[in-house]
Amino acid sequence: MNLSLIELYGTMGYFAKGIVWILALMSIYATTLGIKKGFDFRRSRKATLKFSPLLAEALEKNDFAEADRLVNEYSKSHLAAAFHSVDEALARYLRDVAPGAAPPAAVLAIAGQVTDGRARFSNLPWTADAAALRAAFSFRTVELINDFVAQALSAPRLAPEHLRPLGRPSKAQPGVIAVIGAGTGFGAAGLAPGPAAHGRRRLCHEVAHAAIR
Repeated sequence: MNLSLIELYGTMGYFAKGIVWILALMSIYATTLGIKKGFDFRRSRKATLKFSPLLAEALEKNDFAEADRLVNEYSKSHLAAAFHSVDEALARYLRDVAPGAAPPAAVLAIAGQVTDGRARFSNLPWTADAAALRAAFSFRTVELINDFVAQALSAPRLAPEHLRPLGRPSKAQPGVIAVIGAGTGFGAAGLAPGPAAHGRRRLCHEVAHAAIR
């Protein structure tokens, strides 16, 4: 007996027809998501191609106000959800922004705990390994740091006009710099006087993953 799909559907009971409709709706939903993801990724790629050189230029000029404006304007560049791993995201970024001219070194600021050159992202199912990234992309060196450590390292570059005193202004002098904020938990990192980065050394930063209660 040869039945068309319509004829076969007509022979089904109400329960079977309900299953067919559910499967059809799921297929439509999945197709719609796939199309939307494709358009979102295309837009994010175009945004990144515009954003990266503008941000690099602003940072070279120490124009943090412009850098902050660019970050807000191009917040949709290279959506993390479009990639399955940090390797895939980094490969696409290098292919889009620096084709044939990959940098010799890389520093990745990661929203997650970093231990012995390995990191696990807090809000993504990603892991990163400095040695593996160095081998995969032929970098001479790769360093993984916590994202709040990156902010602490940049703090000494802030100009006076970017600062706002809390309480009475005091005479500027070398001292401990702390960066705190709400992130995946209570984010915190700092620099203390010492011989390392910018004449200071990093303080412990794993507090960045203390729960907010």
